[in-house]
Amino acid sequence: EAPALIEGKRSQGSVLYSVGKGAASLKPNTRVKATIVKNGRPGGKGNTDVVQAYGELLRNKRIREIVQLLLDLQKEDTLDTLVPFIQYKHFYSVCRKCWPIPLKEALLFTEVCDLRDKRMFTQLVSLCKAADRLEEAFKLPSMTKRMGMKPDTILYTSVIGAFAARGDSNAAFELYAAMKEDDVKPNEFTFASLINACSQEMRVLKKTADDCDTNAQRRLKYLEDRACGTMEHMQTMNIKPDIVTFNSLLDTCRQAGNIERAFRYWEEIQAAGLEPTVYSYATIMSLCGDVGEHLLGLRYYEEFKKRSAMESSLSPLEGTKVYTCAIHMCAQEGDWDFAYQTYQDMLAAKVPPDGLVYAALMHVAARSGGGTEKAFELLKEMQVAGVQPTVQVYSVLMGICARKGLPDRAASIYKSMIAAGLVPTEEVFNALIDAYGKSFQMGRAVAVLDEMKKAKVAPTKISYGALIHTAGLSGDAELAMQIFGQARNEGLVPSELLCEMMLLIILRKIRAGLNTPSTSTWVPKAVAVYKDCVMAGGGPPPKTLNKG
Repeated sequence: EAPALIEGKRSQGSVLYSVGKGAASLKPNTRVKATIVKNGRPGGKGNTDVVQAYGELLRNKRIREIVQLLLDLQKEDTLDTLVPFIQYKHFYSVCRKCWPIPLKEALLFTEVCDLRDKRMFTQLVSLCKAADRLEEAFKLPSMTKRMGMKPDTILYTSVIGAFAARGDSNAAFELYAAMKEDDVKPNEFTFASLINACSQEMRVLKKTADDCDTNAQRRLKYLEDRACGTMEHMQTMNIKPDIVTFNSLLDTCRQAGNIERAFRYWEEIQAAGLEPTVYSYATIMSLCGDVGEHLLGLRYYEEFKKRSAMESSLSPLEGTKVYTCAIHMCAQEGDWDFAYQTYQDMLAAKVPPDGLVYAALMHVAARSGGGTEKAFELLKEMQVAGVQPTVQVYSVLMGICARKGLPDRAASIYKSMIAAGLVPTEEVFNALIDAYGKSFQMGRAVAVLDEMKKAKVAPTKISYGALIHTAGLSGDAELAMQIFGQARNEGLVPSELLCEMMLLIILRKIRAGLNTPSTSTWVPKAVAVYKDCVMAGGGPPPKTLNKG
């Protein structure tokens, strides 16, 4: 319910006003005392009573009543008694401190005040991001035109950047199309934001989609080409890309696993005379590790070491990031010698290792000859060094136990993590499910789902996929169907891999029960699973249907 209007009453130079229902932060008939602060905008004589009332309302975060006050003044055609004295930055700052953020009121405040200052809209973009209401940010260019102003490059780039951070490339490019229609010229930051939108969406896809999901793979390829096409379009407009733009391009190459294209962009960085940043080195080395070419990444690591030795401006946080990526680069090949040498280089450079560094070392150790025990020796080493184990460290150790078939040890690590006061993540629970599943302890594996819900961590396709896969290996098609049904009831969209897995489990059940009455009950279930997956946008690959 909207609060009642303020009724102002003059009384010896101050305002005596009554407060209606819904505005309990001030006592009725409170005398308002506030300082008048001019924002430098000419025009209008200030009404001390109104300005003081505005100041008191703002201090008490009564945003809705401020807007109502402005609307009342607008009706009386007396806005100039207040508007010239409003500091909009302070108003938006107070809005940020309210919860929920009064975005609707902030937008109305902007229109009513009509201060003709385009910087207000940049503040509104930030407010929309804080309120997680980017659909309102999308409308801001239209709002400026409605107020008789032309949206500028800064506004469009700010809104595109907001959608880029969310990973919504379609909205970002739709805004760019509107920008061209309004004859607003983009700059290097606009194109960097567009490329970053592709990169961020690729990150989300890589995290949520399966490697076998052909739709996701096609989308990844499309986004990579879209980002690279944006770079070419930028160059045709004679806008020189900066290192931030190149870093976003390198990240798109990493998400797509395209090392040749990344090397070409690195050559362009050098040809343009740009200095690679810490992020540049970290990304190119991570890509080399992802595609199993860590030896190619050695040249970038050596180049980074030479530059860091000459420059003293490298912060410990930046150094840790690059050294961590260099160690991760060795994981796929299990090159423990190089990983440990990198760790020694880090210590020699006086860059303090953190939990992520030790987690990376443990990951490499698990893939090398040392295996499980070497990883646990590193745990003792980090504790001696005074570095507290992080969630990532516990997650890696539990994953190692899962691969080695040590479910009890994985459970012990999980208990230690909880005792340390750390909050388990999706990766931690998935590692625990995997550990129980590979030991065919289905009861304990399924119970992890309840633990996830208690911890308010939503099970993902990976969680349900691990359970269904284990149920299939155990020959328990009924349990697999039950888990699949639970995943669908919770709104999970089945991937191609999950659909294929379910159909193959049912197929094995049918073949095992040929010429028995149970066959007739499982064929309709297979058809139902197939239809459900297709309707949800999934569906198995043709090779799976051929097997049926």
